[in-house]
Parts: sequence; C-alpha cells; structure tokens
Amino acid sequence: MKYAMNDDDWAEVERAVRLRIEESSQQGLNHASTYERSMDERLEQERVGAGAELAWARLNERLWHNPINEFHQVPDDGMNEIRATSHPRGGLIIRDNDPSDRVYIFAQLIGNVFFFIGWAYGHEAKRDENVFNPNGWRQSWRLGKHQLHPMKTLPASQPR
Repeated sequence: MKYAMNDDDWAEVERAVRLRIEESSQQGLNHASTYERSMDERLEQERVGAGAELAWARLNERLWHNPINEFHQVPDDGMNEIRATSHPRGGLIIRDNDPSDRVYIFAQLIGNVFFFIGWAYGHEAKRDENVFNPNGWRQSWRLGKHQLHPMKTLPASQPR
C-alpha cells in the first residue's frame, strides 16, 4: 500500500506540526523525552509522523483528526497507531509507554510517497531480542521490516 503526498497534504501536515509544537510548548512538555534531538530533527520527525497519519487516513477515505498530545489515550486512527520513518533502514519502534495490545502500522517515506510496509501488535515487539536503545537515552524495542506482518493480513476490524 502506498500514498503519494501532494502539496496540499504537506501544507496540512506543516500546519499540524506547528500546532503540535506550540501546544507542547505551552504545556511545558519536553520534546526530547525519548533522546536528545535538535529542533530541526524534531521538526523532521514530526513531519514524517504526521504525514504518515494523514496518508493512512487518505488511503482509508477517513478524516484525519490530527491528534495533539493525546499520548496513547486515543490511537492515531481510532484503532491503530501509525509509525513512520524516512530512514532507509528504519524499523518499527515501540516504547515502554506504548500499549501492548494495539496494532502498530509501519510506513516508510521515500520522496513524497508513504509506503505502508507492515504491522505488529505492541506485545510482539516487547521481547528481549528486540531491545533497542541506540542513543542510550530510553529503552525501546525495534522490529525490522522483515519481522512485520504483511499489510494484507491486517485484522479485518482495522481500516485498510
């Protein structure tokens, strides 16, 4: 599955990222709680993440509600968490505060296209062999692309 972003999509993402950062700042939230990162790194990561959420909504012909500081209380699309990277060797990252029973859908951004690679339940990642802490800041778990379930096997109750 893939979705090609257009200029209007990216403009909506940019507005959402600005709003997310302003809201976090007003609440005094720490944008570097996962690891030390510059504002440029944060902006790029927020852009990729928000873009994947929007792309998934468009693919499923749903409205994107642009979650702001919901912190895992409401899944990104109402049922699933959407995770994404632009890193060519990136994988699905699950953190200690991610609900174990949720479906996490992984996308990779290449150019202006989000490729939805696969999915996994949080508990499938949270195993000793998947521990991931490259920055020495916060333990997480990582599943490589080859470890994910194919998108065609996404549970029927989930949007496709």
